[in-house]
Amino acid sequence: MNMLKSAALAAGFACVLPVGMASGQDSSQMVVTAQPEVTQWAAATSRELERHLYYPRTLFGREPDQGIVTVHFLCSEDGRPANAVIARSSKNAALDRAAVRAVERIRTLHPLPRGATPQQRFSAVILFANSEEGRDRQLRKLQRDGDRANRDWASRAARSGEQVTAMVGLVPAG
Repeated sequence: MNMLKSAALAAGFACVLPVGMASGQDSSQMVVTAQPEVTQWAAATSRELERHLYYPRTLFGREPDQGIVTVHFLCSEDGRPANAVIARSSKNAALDRAAVRAVERIRTLHPLPRGATPQQRFSAVILFANSEEGRDRQLRKLQRDGDRANRDWASRAARSGEQVTAMVGLVPAG
């Protein structure tokens, strides 16, 4: 598969989500601009991220590695991503650098989704794949990891007496 198609596969599976969104919104807060729903905001921000995402070139024509990178970041006052850090490495420095650069180049995160605050931590999960088979294998891994995290979260909530109100699952786009 050529590098352009590889980049398209990688870019096609980048998603950005707020981490730990508040469930409610303060009704005393004045809203000047319409705030998008989380899903609308995530889709628009993911498209912006994809515009800046590239598949790193390798030396000597070797096929690039595949991997999943999670980048955490904040929203600065002017709406640009700030403090981008690797939260979960792909174990490949080139892929990790490409993911952080793509996040840092997002033009703006504004307007933030309903329920998010300027100090909200956001997370971009970026999948780099050099084949459809590699993409599918990594999507299955993300699904298993998500299922495990949800089970762990629900179990901790049940033990502590917390009410479980929402869980997130990854569903591959079809």
